[in-house]
This record gives sequence, structure tokens and C-alpha cells, in this order.
Amino acid sequence: MIGKNRIAVRLTVFVLFLLVMAIVLATFKTVIASDGSTDTYTFSFGWGVGGSNPGQFNRPVGIAVDSNGNVFVTDTIDRVQKFTSDGAYLTQWGNTGSGNGQFSSPSGLAFDNNGNIYVADSGNARIQKFDSTGKYLAQWGTRGSGNGQFSSPQGVAVDGNGNVFVIDQYNNRVQEFTSAGAFISAWGSNGKGAGQFSYPVGIAVDSTGYVYVVDSSNSRVQKFGSDGTYITSWGYSGFGNGTFASPQWAGIDKNNNVYVSDFSGSVQKFTPNGTFLTTFGSYGSGNGQFNDPAGVAVDNVGNVYVVDNFNNRVQEFVPSSSPSSSSTSIATPAITSSPTPFGSSPSPIVTYTPFSSPSSSSSQPSSTPSLSSSASPTASGTPQNPVSNGSNLWLYIVALIAVVLVVVLAVIVLRRRNKTIGQTSPASTTMAVVAPGSSEGSSTSKENLPVCSNYVFISHVERDGNVALKIAEGLGSAGFGTWYYERDSLPGESYLVQTKKAIEDSQAVVLIISPNSLSSRQITVEVVRAHEAGKPFIPLLLGITHLEFQNRQPEWREAIGASASIIIPEKDVTPIIPRIVAGLNRLNIKKESYGDR
Repeated sequence: MIGKNRIAVRLTVFVLFLLVMAIVLATFKTVIASDGSTDTYTFSFGWGVGGSNPGQFNRPVGIAVDSNGNVFVTDTIDRVQKFTSDGAYLTQWGNTGSGNGQFSSPSGLAFDNNGNIYVADSGNARIQKFDSTGKYLAQWGTRGSGNGQFSSPQGVAVDGNGNVFVIDQYNNRVQEFTSAGAFISAWGSNGKGAGQFSYPVGIAVDSTGYVYVVDSSNSRVQKFGSDGTYITSWGYSGFGNGTFASPQWAGIDKNNNVYVSDFSGSVQKFTPNGTFLTTFGSYGSGNGQFNDPAGVAVDNVGNVYVVDNFNNRVQEFVPSSSPSSSSTSIATPAITSSPTPFGSSPSPIVTYTPFSSPSSSSSQPSSTPSLSSSASPTASGTPQNPVSNGSNLWLYIVALIAVVLVVVLAVIVLRRRNKTIGQTSPASTTMAVVAPGSSEGSSTSKENLPVCSNYVFISHVERDGNVALKIAEGLGSAGFGTWYYERDSLPGESYLVQTKKAIEDSQAVVLIISPNSLSSRQITVEVVRAHEAGKPFIPLLLGITHLEFQNRQPEWREAIGASASIIIPEKDVTPIIPRIVAGLNRLNIKKESYGDR
């Protein structure tokens, strides 16, 4: 018996070795893209840290690259910053306000063929037009749902004729304008059908005039003709290649391939018809990783620039065939002179202090190209190189066989061990659970595990976690069950999936509104999901006035409706707990009960 067990263990180790080698080889595989280049992207460099100084970012969102390779980025400090292609700060314009050249939460931006730049001034419900130096030229749009009006304009794209396409997010539509702002047409409505949208975000136009819309809450990309005629769509909710957790923004390269950023921490590349080509990036803060990737832009040589929203930086990725694909570290610009004024030629002297995140041991994230894309035709109808497909197929076969053998051998070993030491009766298995209002050390039978079926979801950012904890404790003492991420999330499963289900199963949402949460895309997603699910809100203001909240996030205000807000005292949240409880009672929210959900 012992000898057979040793043989089984050795075989298991050997098969595991084969599996690891197959995964390593598969990680470095490449496929041939529709433009004939190797379709693997490598982290090149990045720049930016959190802050309000020139060259720093505070939740950057949109990005665009001009014909000279200069990079333009918007952030929530209500400005546009301009950089060279290697991240050197050049100039900036804009400040908070509603006047000409001022912004309130600017988002998407795009260039026309004359070098003019169009910026979606989301909080002011308008589009502003500037020349390449940042000089204000024109604007159009007011808040509303009529033609030429907006409710949270987001992505902007310009076609070869100079027509401007704008995502009108909360109206769930796309609007088209002339370069002077004259309304041309609009299409789209709220829904899941072809040509309908659910909180779209990004938009891109290719060289032939096709329009690509990132339909975020429907987890897909839709393709239209320039007149709004629906062509096709791709994607669905998931975490694999060609699927999306929450797609955000889009970019187009010179071959009309489409790049889509996803809230899960990746950027995926597709052909113009939606065939998956490759993906790069993962969740994190290391080189090549993302924490809420936002805007995507591709320059004339195929380098991809990605806004890394919560990491307050921009990262550049280069095709593996590019001669400039040398790996470096994220650079922190140290500005040694004041910003360049509009129209002046000298640039400030910028020095770089490279740093590497301790969580990243490599500056080259692996990509995971789809096997099926290797055999698909290109946009021009020319078959791709079949050698790539054949040379990678055996890697998948080896990996699959290895997994099957590991499972079989593991079962054999476990059965032999159980014969020796005996099996533990399942009926005797218990597990510790912590329920609202119970002590941490209590235990209960796994078969009768209590689950709270009536609870209040507490939406907040991590920085406001202590306040969320005190609110949860106060509501728990009053008999209400609560759910908030730090305490109730489970390891392994995606937090996007967990928060979505928690919101759907909740009775109401307590929304902590603070300067931190107003710039959080995750909280915006939670507000949207709660609104779509018809959940009542109890908004709490932390370190912010009601007027400031309305000005900075009018879209949240629309989603929340007429719900009265409560101001959280600076020193202690305890005094307002009775008011929250009274609000929940008035909404007829049930107190906690236990049973199988």
C-alpha cells in the first residue's frame, strides 16, 4: 500500500510539472493579428501619481493622442493635461466651474483632423471645443433629454468628416453633431435589445465611419453605421476572453481594431467584427496592472495608452514586434518649473524617478490571446498564419490532459488514504459563522447555516470604511441586517459579482457620499445597479455639502431621486443612527431574519 501511494504521489508531481510547463509556454505564446503583427502587448512605461500638481492625477478618466504623439488626459481636478509621448509634462488648462474653459468632472475627449480637441464636460452637461494649445473655441449642450441636451455626457469620438459623436449616458443614447455643435441625429434607448443601451460609457469611430459603443451595464460592444444603423454586437457578462465584467472605454488603431477597457483590470483587443484577438493587464498596482482601467488611446505606430484610474497614472503598452518594447518602470515626474502657458514654446524641465511596485516582480504582464482568433480571417478576408494556431494547439492539449490526470491521481491517493485512516462523517462537520448581532465565536451546523435574508447594503469607498462599520453596528443594534464589503465579502469570487448580488438581494441602500466616493467609478456602478433594481436610497453626506454633491454628481442625484440626505457629524456618526433607523422604518424595511436565501 505504501509503495503504491509513493508511486501515485510521484506521478502526480510529474504531471503537475508538465502542467506548469504548459502554462508557462502558453503564457508566452503569440497569435497573428489582422494587421500581420504579433498580437502580444508588453508594458513599456508609465507616469503619474496621486495629487493635484502638474503631472499628477486625481482619478484620471479620458485620454487622447494627437497626430504628433502628444497625450492628453482628463481628471477629476477639472482640467486637461498634455504630455509628450514619453510622459513629460507640457501644459494644462481648466479649473472647476461652469464658465468657458472650466469643467465639472470632465470625462472623454477626442481630436478632429484639424487638431481641435472636444471634451465631454460631464457635470456641466455640455461639450467644449479647444484648439491644440488649449484655447477655448466653442461649446454646446444643456442638461435635459431633448435633442442637443445631455445627462452625463461621457465618451466622445470624431469621424473623418469632422462630425462629433457623444455618449449621452443617462439618456442611454448616442448623439451626433457637426464640428460647430449643430445637432444631426440621435439613436438609442434604455434596454437590452439591439441598438439599445444600459448606461453606455465609451465610444470610438474607425477610419471607415463605423461607430463602436461600449454598452457597459449590458456587458457588450455594439457596432453601428455612421447613421446609427445597428450592425452587430459582441460580449456578455463574464471574466473570460471576449466577455466583460463591466466594459468602460474604447480605442481604435490604424487597422480599425477595437480596444476595450474592462473594470476587472484588463484591456481586450478585437477585430472590427468583434473577433477576440488578445488581452493584457490584470487587477493590481504593479507595472502592467490596473485598478479600474478607463480611457484607451492608440497612437500612429500602435502603442496603446491606458488610463489607470484608481492608481492615478497612465501606462503605455507596445506590440511585442515593436522595436521600442523595452520594459521600464512607472515614472514619477518631478516638475522643476511652472506649467507652460498657452501658446508658449518652452517646456518645463522634467526629471524622472522610476519606481517598481513591490507587488510586481515583472514589468511584462502576460497576455492571454484566444486560440480561436488565430484561425479567423482578417478584416480584409486574408486567412491568418495557420502556423501560429498549430504551434499553440498542443499546449492546450497538454494542459488539458495534465489537469485530468492530476484530478484522477488525486482521487486515487485520497481514496487510498481514506481506507487507511477512515472517513470523517459529514454529519459531524461544523463551521464558524458570524451573523449580525451574534458573537464571533459562535458555530452552527453547515447544513443549517443561517443567512440573513433582509438587509441594507452600505455603499462606500474604502477610505470611509470606519464610518460604514459604525453605521453597520448601529443598525445591527436596532435590529437591521447590513452588508458591506470589508466584512461580508468572500475570498475567491470577484467583488464585482458579490456586490452586484448583494445589491440585488438587499432591501435598501445606504449611500455614503464623500469627496472620496464622488470620484469613485465603483460607487457609480453601485448607484446605477441599485437604481436599475429599484432599491430605495438613504444618502449620507460625509465632509461635503448637499449643494457640492449636486454640482459634482448630478447623475447620482437623478438616480437617488427625491430621497432626503442626512449630514454625518464630523466627530461621530452615532447621533444620526436614529434618523437612519427612522428612515428605514418609514420605507417599511424589514428587520433581519434568518433562513435559506
